[in-house]
This record gives sequence, C-alpha cells and structure tokens, in this order.
Amino acid sequence: MKKILIIHPALIDGGAERVLIDYLKILGSFDKKYQTDLIFLENRQNKHIEEIPKNIDIKFILSDIESEFYIYSSLNLANGYYFSSWFNGIKRRINERLFTLINANNYDIIIDFHRNSSSFNNFINYYDLAPRIKVIYWLHGGFYVNSWLNDKPYYTHILSKYTHFITINDQMQESCHQALTELNLANKPIKLIYNPIDIDSIQQKSEQIDSHDRELLNQEFILQVSRLDEIKNHHQMIEIYAQLKQMGITEKLYIIGGGEITQKALQEQINHLGLQENCLLLGERLNPYPFMKRAKLFIHTSKGEGFGLVLAESMVCGTPVICYDCPTGPKTILDNGKYGVLVPLGDKATFIQQTYSLIKNNELRQSYIEKLPESIERFCFKTITKQLENYLDTL
Repeated sequence: MKKILIIHPALIDGGAERVLIDYLKILGSFDKKYQTDLIFLENRQNKHIEEIPKNIDIKFILSDIESEFYIYSSLNLANGYYFSSWFNGIKRRINERLFTLINANNYDIIIDFHRNSSSFNNFINYYDLAPRIKVIYWLHGGFYVNSWLNDKPYYTHILSKYTHFITINDQMQESCHQALTELNLANKPIKLIYNPIDIDSIQQKSEQIDSHDRELLNQEFILQVSRLDEIKNHHQMIEIYAQLKQMGITEKLYIIGGGEITQKALQEQINHLGLQENCLLLGERLNPYPFMKRAKLFIHTSKGEGFGLVLAESMVCGTPVICYDCPTGPKTILDNGKYGVLVPLGDKATFIQQTYSLIKNNELRQSYIEKLPESIERFCFKTITKQLENYLDTL
C-alpha cells in the first residue's frame, strides 16, 4: 500500500480549500490502495473540517496560538525586527517539525497542495528528500508561475526538488511548461487534472434554505460569490451594476464573501452611488448554493483566477455565467464561450451590454442554461476520480 502525504497551509474558507476537501473525499475512497495523511501547517479556522473522510489522518504542525501569532507577525513585518524575528522563528519551527514527522513515516508520495505565508517551499529550500519519494507541486494559480520567473535562482533551486507538477487548466499547463523551460527544468512531467466538482452535494445543498435568507431569495437578483479581495475587482462590478440600473434593470445585486477592510470600502462606494437598497453585501455564507440556484445570472469581474471554482459551482446550480476572460480558469470552464459569456478582460462597456442582454433576453439566457448539464461533466467526481487514480498508479 502506497503512503501519501498531503501538505496544505490551513483550512480557511477559500476555493483551494474546497477543492482540497473534494480531493480528500476521492482519496478516502482509495483506502484499499493508498494510505493518505494530511498535514495542515497552521491550526486556524478549520472550515468544513468535518467533511474530511475519517480514514484520513489529520495533523497540525502549529498550535492554534502559534498559528494566530504567526499570521499576526506576517501582517506586521514592516513594523520592525521584533515581528520579523518571530515570523522567521516560527517558519524554522514549522520546518523542524515537518522534518521530524516526515522522517518518522515512510511516505512514497508527498503532495504540496497549496502555499501561502506558510508553505512546503520553505521546507524544501533547506531539506532534501529521499530520491525514491515522488514530490508533487500542485499549481493553483498563475501568480505562482510569475513569482518563479521574478526570482529565477531561488525557484530553480526550489523547483528542481519537485519530481512532478499538476496544473488545473489548459492555460496554466502551458504557462507552467514555458516557465519550467526557461528555468532549465523542462524535463519535469506536468499533468493536467481539472478540479473536481461534487455535483450531488452542491445540488443537495442548493435546496437547504436558511430561514433568514428566504426573503432575500424571493427577490429577483444577480449574484457574485468570492472573497472580498482587490483582485476580484468588486469595485468595477459595482460600477457596472450602477450603469445597468440606469439602463432600467430591476434585479438586485447580491455579493457573498468575507473581508472586513474591503467590505467597508465597497459599502462606502455603494452608499456614494445610492445603491443601498439594491446592492447588498451579504458577508460569508457557509452554504451559498441556494443563492446560486435562484440567481438570474452569475457575474464575475475578477482580474485573475486559478481555476474559478465559483463559476463551475454556479453552472452546477443551473445559473448561467458572464465573466471577464482573465487568466487562467474562465476560458477552460466556459470552453471559450460555449457554456457562458466571456468578455475581454477590462472591457467594461462590453460587460455591461452583454449582461443587459442576458438579463433582458430570456431566450438567450435559456440557451446557455440548456447547455449547463453537458458543461459540468468534465469536472464530475467520477471523471476526476478515474484520472487521479490512473495518475497515482503510475508514480
């Protein structure tokens, strides 16, 4: 039986974390062939941890207190030596504990699933693993490829220690190959595996309506779901919505997602535009799927994505998507515009016009809705489970 170790920073509320849980469900079904252990470098939030299969052993490198101070230190690095010394000290503590844990087990495969302020990169910079261990870099965003090329000596050293790479969409696979070639690492195998979508679970959750949301769901609305981050471009989305209101649409805009600093700035913009009654910041929702199912349209103005999981989730719920053609996921999910509307990145006027057409033209919107069941087959559990199993069997 092969032993697999998956390493991830922390189980926060994000797209990569939802994908991780779905992959853990798949790996849990392989328990006759693989033993899977999971390490979180930090112990904080732990959103949806109860969904992880019981046959996967979970370990935390840092305690909850260490984790919170580590993040606090990382946010205050500009404030002097005190915080940087603690930050670097805790990074060394992570590496030492990882070293002890890996040495105590006989792993065949180590998967570096994602990276943040804490990451396996920090460990592998200082330690060499046994040559027999297959070490996989799972690439979730083009940002990381750009960082490789911005510091070539460092990442040539780091990435040379990985034996395999997994990418999650076609554009990312190509950019990964180009970057590794530029770093003289073109011999590294790259595998493309789309993120899995738990279609049955999403559709079931879409029917589980919180009583507090019934009034909101009885309105006509368009929807956006993502963390409130500058790269998601919510400010321009609100500008677009303001112009759509001037053109006569009556649907509200619901924005689901957390981020206190950005949320305050967005609310100020909404107030300034006089949209308080129509553009609503709903905060985080553990279950956003009832909103996805009942929205007339899902809109996405992000300037960059890894995969764009919320687009696929909306499609699972039967709601068509319009989004900017940002790097790197939307083009794959919408199949170059076959399954939804792709707008050239930054073309605000076209986004407004296309959104207006989809809202007002029921026949056009229905033509996309009819294609959605076909569109999500590429990402269903059955398809991805077989691909992952075949891949692991070759390692």
